[in-house]
Amino acid sequence: MKNYLPFILAVPLLITGCDNTVYRLLYNSLDTLLYGSVIRYINPDPGQDRLLKEKIDVHLRWHRKVELPKYIVTLEGLRERMAAGLKKSDIAWMQYRFYRHELDLYNAISNDVASFLVSLNEKQVDQMERTMGERISEFEKESRKSAEDRINETARSFTRLAEFIYGDLSEAQKKDIVQMVQHKEDLEPMRIRLYRERQAEFIALLRTEPGKDRVRDYISKLFINPEKNYPEYYRMPAERHDRYVVESFLRFDRELVTPAQRSYACKKIDNLIQAFRELNAE
Repeated sequence: MKNYLPFILAVPLLITGCDNTVYRLLYNSLDTLLYGSVIRYINPDPGQDRLLKEKIDVHLRWHRKVELPKYIVTLEGLRERMAAGLKKSDIAWMQYRFYRHELDLYNAISNDVASFLVSLNEKQVDQMERTMGERISEFEKESRKSAEDRINETARSFTRLAEFIYGDLSEAQKKDIVQMVQHKEDLEPMRIRLYRERQAEFIALLRTEPGKDRVRDYISKLFINPEKNYPEYYRMPAERHDRYVVESFLRFDRELVTPAQRSYACKKIDNLIQAFRELNAE
């Protein structure tokens, strides 16, 4: 599912403001956010805790100096394409660039992630299993809402995202988003089934006390081109869903976005480029 939104949609999901100070504050808070996301699932012992903090710091310093310049190149290419109006070839370009960034990240962190995972004891694996199960139960609870409620919530999310990118939307644009969501295939039941299967598979692997290489290989399967490892019941619906969302986004950008909104989107990208340059220089 990672490829159904182009890079322009992936970046704003992590950002709630448009000011460089906000971008920089969020990036400089990644150590706390990453640490918190780990300890939500695992209570590390003192040695694990010390190693976890050390590795987060090392990888974030690497990311700031090595990866942010690559992100800037991607964003500069994205700005040029956004200014001209997005085409299908631009989406393919963005997806490839996004894939390359993911691959760089995987190559940098996967060995340390695997080492940390194989250090977990049985009690910690039990805790991870419970927490993962609770998260999936939350998704299941959301999926039991009425179709109308879920459509409305999804439409609101897409509208907020479009407003972040393009600025204020017209009523016609908002209506178009609602219609797009109404016709979008509902993958939620299959997605939850996939989450359940992946969780069971992952926990079972950890309980075998695997070596680091086996865990690293498993991470690769989930992190790098995960769609290649989708089960049959999910692969084709996911591909249809991805195509539909990409085509809908391209049509929206091509037919409904005004020149002022396109300028607004380019300014957003400019702000992010400037923030990344400042962060890289710190």
